[in-house]
Amino acid sequence: MKRFLPLLLCVILLTGCGETSATREFFAMDTVMSLTAYGGNAETAVAEAERAVYNVAVPGETKESVEILKIAERARIMTDGAFDVYYACTGEPDFGGIAKGYAADEAAEIFRENGIKSGLINLGGNIYVVGNKTSGKPWEIAVQSPFDENQTVGTLKLADTSAVTSGVYRRGEHIIDPATGLPADSGLASVTVVCENSALADALSTGLFVLGRERALEIWRENRDLFDLVLIEEDGTVTVTEGLESVYSSGGKHETAGSGEIGIFLGGELVQSVDLNAVAKPYDLNVGGGNVAHIERGEVYMLEADCPDQICVKHAHLRTNERYDGDTPIVCLPNNVVIKWI
Repeated sequence: MKRFLPLLLCVILLTGCGETSATREFFAMDTVMSLTAYGGNAETAVAEAERAVYNVAVPGETKESVEILKIAERARIMTDGAFDVYYACTGEPDFGGIAKGYAADEAAEIFRENGIKSGLINLGGNIYVVGNKTSGKPWEIAVQSPFDENQTVGTLKLADTSAVTSGVYRRGEHIIDPATGLPADSGLASVTVVCENSALADALSTGLFVLGRERALEIWRENRDLFDLVLIEEDGTVTVTEGLESVYSSGGKHETAGSGEIGIFLGGELVQSVDLNAVAKPYDLNVGGGNVAHIERGEVYMLEADCPDQICVKHAHLRTNERYDGDTPIVCLPNNVVIKWI
């Protein structure tokens, strides 16, 4: 049997606990898709969800296209125009970068309307999980390596949310930077967005890929209650945002963005905050009173201090890979400078 079936397939099963389940595999939007639901209305749920997916796939002036455009505009604003459904030369919309996400949202809503409390929606790599698995444990979603399609870099344990990935993968350099009209060259190899709104996740995964790691993390910090990220750079570095730290596991090393945020205080007032895990290039920062802090990815220390004993220069470092709540802040008493975790 082939791994994927190009034609519609519906299988009705009984789980070990006697609960009905249904699975469909079908082809739409140039990719193989699958829907799996567990519950008394499983067969109805997957049939209605499949029709909803096809409705989104059909172009034209439909209710779906109007709603998609609203979400696309939200993503365009959030990504400074790095995601845009409109062709610059024709002004015509192309829903290719958001349609599967919107279809996943529609399918998930249909599952819930049919009382499905456990389901998996896989629309060509756009994943939406409804509830937990029937065992009560979260669904385990693998994050594929952008360098080898047979390898994974980690696993996300998720429930009632979506995970959407954009990257180089087998399609190569297919993500276009709207600002240049050329393939994106941001230093990223893949972006996975975890968000309850799969359409927004779909759009953001593309836009943030175009923008690159540093700007992607800036936008995440502005919207950390809305979505989380797994970023893989071209050199293989993996960064996971703080909201996923407890649900992400891997056999290799990864950095956690959000847990490396320091505050620089002068006279008791916060003058600047920096996420050390989001620093792209090392730089020196004058923090007042002739004190200079050196900041690089994962570390900050005093380079110069305008005081006789130079204690903070000789001994004070903050490193994200050594962080714990009791870490001693960097303190320069003569100039009233404090650098600490926030």
